[in-house]
Parts: sequence; structure tokens; C-alpha cells
Amino acid sequence: MINTLSDKSNEFSFYQAVLLLEKHYQLEPNSNFVAVGENKYFHQERIEFSVSPNLCFPKSDMDFITHMERNGQQYSRIETNFLGL
Repeated sequence: MINTLSDKSNEFSFYQAVLLLEKHYQLEPNSNFVAVGENKYFHQERIEFSVSPNLCFPKSDMDFITHMERNGQQYSRIETNFLGL
């Protein structure tokens, strides 16, 4: 499901994508995942958000979702189309 989120992010709503990513990270073995915004420090977040600089009319809530690794842990970045100006 996580790969489908990355490949077809325009088919999901923002809230649906965040919920699916939270569930994914909660179900990982030895997971100490807490909900988005609950961590004390930014670098502990497993789901990050950024804003698309594109000025065109967006076709969906999100531009793309990428999955990366930091300090041996996987994390996801969602680039949104609605947190701008």
C-alpha cells in the first residue's frame, strides 16, 4: 500500500494518506511511532510535510510522496498543494 501511495498520490486525499502512513509506521516491528506532531523534536518525526512552490491550479491535495531513510529509520515526506500562501 505504501508504494501505491507514492505511485498514485493524486488518487488519495491528504488525510487518507497521513492516516495510512501512520498505520504503516505503527505496525512496524519494534516501532516507537507516535502520531504526527507528538514528537518533541522535528528530526524524530516519521512523516514530514513540505509545500509545493508550484503556482498552477493543483489537481489534488498532494504533489508527491517520497519515502527515504534517516538514521536507519524509514520516513516519508508529503509535498502538499494547500499549505502555501
